[in-house]
Amino acid sequence: MESFNKEKTTVNYDQLDDLVRKFQKIFNILVPVITVIFSLLVVSIIIKIQGGSIVLAYSSLFESAFGNLNNIGNSLNRAIPLIMTGLGIAIAARANIMNLGAEGQIIFGGIFATVVAVNFQGIPPSNSCSPLFIGPGFLGGVFWAFIPGYFNAKHNTNIIITAILLNDIAIGVLRALVQGPLKEANGFAPQSAQIVTSAHLPLILSGSRLHLGIAIALVLAIIAHFVLFRTPVGLNNRILGGNPILARHSGMNVVTMPNTTGFNSGWLSGNGWCQCGGEIMGSQHPP
Repeated sequence: MESFNKEKTTVNYDQLDDLVRKFQKIFNILVPVITVIFSLLVVSIIIKIQGGSIVLAYSSLFESAFGNLNNIGNSLNRAIPLIMTGLGIAIAARANIMNLGAEGQIIFGGIFATVVAVNFQGIPPSNSCSPLFIGPGFLGGVFWAFIPGYFNAKHNTNIIITAILLNDIAIGVLRALVQGPLKEANGFAPQSAQIVTSAHLPLILSGSRLHLGIAIALVLAIIAHFVLFRTPVGLNNRILGGNPILARHSGMNVVTMPNTTGFNSGWLSGNGWCQCGGEIMGSQHPP
């Protein structure tokens, strides 16, 4: 009888696994939808407790984000760095690496790119020089991602805690720079000098701040999906995240691979600053 019960339990688990695989796409859609609905409910409760109007709050939110074409463009512009940073986090997550240092990486991407952009004078007022300032953003993100990866590989420190602590350090460095060496000359606000016009990505929607960065972000999202699910590199990355023991016995270097993945995550997060038009350091596209 006991053996029969065990066999029956195993069959039930197999059926559950088949059910999950069959409806996996539906689950993948339902999870974010349910998350958004739950978040809206929580915010509604908070608004109600504070005596506000839920209808007025959400109608104002919708109007400011999607009320007209210009508002939609500005919303998409704000989404660009989130897309880039999300890609970096997603790539690391596939290798079972929690990249909680994306905030610091995007800040240092901004710092590196801004240092170059505000000092790159004498170039024509065209958009042809925009790619020159994306490279430093890459390097800034990789540099800040290298630190927790190095200490994890060499000293076995907790990469999550190190990355979180480095976020606060990055914020402190940014504040010190915009109030000191990078502060705008004769300016009162703690911000860098305005970035030269030739460093701006071209606007694609007149009247808003939406620029070519949205296309770059979407193309990189497609490339990231292709690399993760259609190349040997992506396969190794997913094997490492799903089963580190299998990855080790397959001959993968389970020490260097996480650092390589972290670097890829870092340059994507760092480039997120470049795609938002320099707004972190105070320089913005003209409205």
